[in-house]
Amino acid sequence: MDNARQQENTAKAAAYCRDHPQWRLSLQTHKFIGIP
Repeated sequence: MDNARQQENTAKAAAYCRDHPQWRLSLQTHKFIGIP
């Protein structure tokens, strides 16, 4: 999901989780701090 459409993909994933409360999003913190 990390590409030119990242913002769109993130919004779609969040919307899906809102519509399906049994699903949850998590963060891949290592990406935010620069660890591959």
